Amino acid sequence: MTATELEIAICTFGDEGIARFASGNPPQLDGIRYTVHVQLPDSDAEPVVPSSIAGRDDISIITHRTRGIAVNRNHALDACSAPLAIITDDDVSFYPDALRGVIDDFRNRPDSDIIAYKVFCPATPKDYPEKEFTIRGGKIPKFYFFAASELALRPDRVRRRIRFNEYFGFGTLFQGGEDDIFLVDAVKSGLRWTFVPRIIALHPTVSSGRRPDPEYALVRTKAAVALRQHPLSWPLRMCVRAIRDIRPSYCRGYTSISRYIREWMKGIRLARKHRVFHQ
Repeated sequence: MTATELEIAICTFGDEGIARFASGNPPQLDGIRYTVHVQLPDSDAEPVVPSSIAGRDDISIITHRTRGIAVNRNHALDACSAPLAIITDDDVSFYPDALRGVIDDFRNRPDSDIIAYKVFCPATPKDYPEKEFTIRGGKIPKFYFFAASELALRPDRVRRRIRFNEYFGFGTLFQGGEDDIFLVDAVKSGLRWTFVPRIIALHPTVSSGRRPDPEYALVRTKAAVALRQHPLSWPLRMCVRAIRDIRPSYCRGYTSISRYIREWMKGIRLARKHRVFHQ
């Protein structure tokens, strides 16, 4: 058997999450294995594994009695034993040829710690930079954001420097923002981050970051992310974002600039109260 070169670590919740992963018919590929990290915080029972993936020697199931997507991703990061890894969600399907390309990309870029790619999401199309670029200790390109499923990384290098911030992500204090904070922390830590403009996967559902936000939870999250990324200029950015995001075309459901600013300030206070950047 060929040694594992790339590990796909799937972070999910409950039996339904395992079923979603299995429904994607993950391909069996030489040198690639899958590890499914399942959170079952309210049950001592073993997870239900669909027959389509039960018994496959390239798929492992690991159960955690925890909550929070960032907690699960940190478990996945710690558990990775292959030289390369992608930490992803249960509804993302990777193209077989693209995964071989990921391995080749790291072979051709030995100094890169993290390589970001494109994921095709027909429900909510996303604009990506057109050309390859590398960040190391520099400025993050304007308007660049990513999802964890777009990242491949060298787990041994990354976990020595940073972790996913467990105050961010669904099921935690801030309902999102875990990927944004990961990018900021990676750049601040000196990790070498490269973007390669090539599609590696399909994400058929609507991204959680693109959905309506009637309770302004994402505004509070944006505030905390801005506090980390722009500790001096976040007040100015708050005003700019408020004017932009309140437009009907933005489709978030925001209707009041005054409430937007109040919720933003609430996010700043929450981040400071809980010392979320002093882990």
